Order: sequence, then C-alpha cells, then structure tokens
Amino acid sequence: FLFALLINQLIGQVSSEGISLSSQQLKEGLDKGFFDVLLDVRTQQEWDDGHIDNATQLFRLANRGVEPTKILGCKDLDCTIAVYCTIGVRAGNAIKRLVNEYGYKSSNLYNGQGIDQWKEAGYSLVNTDEVSSNCNKPHYQCKTCNSTIEEKTNNTALATNASDSNASDLSLYACMKDEHGVIQFEASSGIKGALAPLLALFFVTVAFYL
Repeated sequence: FLFALLINQLIGQVSSEGISLSSQQLKEGLDKGFFDVLLDVRTQQEWDDGHIDNATQLFRLANRGVEPTKILGCKDLDCTIAVYCTIGVRAGNAIKRLVNEYGYKSSNLYNGQGIDQWKEAGYSLVNTDEVSSNCNKPHYQCKTCNSTIEEKTNNTALATNASDSNASDLSLYACMKDEHGVIQFEASSGIKGALAPLLALFFVTVAFYL
C-alpha cells in the first residue's frame, strides 16, 4: 500500500482530474497569465466568505446536473482552465466531469487545489465580483504558449501591427510546455515535501520486515 501511494505521488501524468498544481504554481500561473479562466466550483456561501482574485463562479460543477455554461467556449477554443475549491477534491471531480461528459482536454485543465492550501501558502482572498469568462467573448483567442521571450516579443509586435481591433486579445505570453502539452512552472510542485514523511515511513516499514 505504501509503495503504491509513493508511486502515485511521484507520477505527474495528465489524468482525468487534470494536472495538479501547488499553490505556488497556481499563483505563478495567475501572475504570468498562463490561464484563460480561473474557475471557483464551491458554493455561494463559500464564495462570499472569500475567493481568489479574478475568478469565475461555476458553483457545484462537481455535481451532476450543473452545466458548464460559462465556459462552453473554452473547449472549442482549446483554452487553459485552472479550477479550485476548498482542498482540491471538488476541483478534481469538476475536471473529471469536464473531461468525461463534455470532452474537454485534460491537458488544458489544471487542479489548483483549494483555498486552504492557498491561505497556508500566505496568499490572500478577496470579496470582489466574479470575472466573466473570456472564452465566451466574441473574437476571443486562447493564450498561446511560446517557448522563448524573443518569440513573445515578435508575436506581440505582429499583434500590435495587425489591423484587427481585437488583436490585443491574443494575449501572447512566454512559457514552456512538455511533450504532453503541460505548462512547465518555475515554482515548486511541493511534491518533494509531501513525499518526505511517506518515504521515511516506507523505509521504516521495509526495515521492520527485513
């Protein structure tokens, strides 16, 4: 059992529950504009008690019968969505629904865990109005992940010189993706810290049986 738990922690694959982020990675992604939408899937009361800035409400999305109307355009546009709740369970279940019932790509869905981890990391909550999802806005194009700062500069210049008045909505930014199309973050995933006590317990158990 312990070995299976360790393997589960070590593997960072894309799953039906999306890509799991630490609060530091979520903050980095929000600061750098990696996500097209930040989705809060808690309840109205929880939202009113405080939420992450610039979030869009889609209450109880983890429950069957709740439709993702506010982000339907995200699937067709191949947009990137970060989802959070209180500790990450409902966010994972909401992502499962988006993948299994609505056909969203799991590589575009990031589980930002919950506000408990967010607050533990020292980040604050706000009591502002929700932000409308960009995906359903006319002429919106999802953010493009470029590999270098130079590419970002060049593409931004092209967007600036474009005749389309909506060129500024291209939101081009610099980042790296792996072979699975998953954004690479500079911030720690926090996996090493979470593994430390598990590894210690594992080796103590092995030593005991040997």
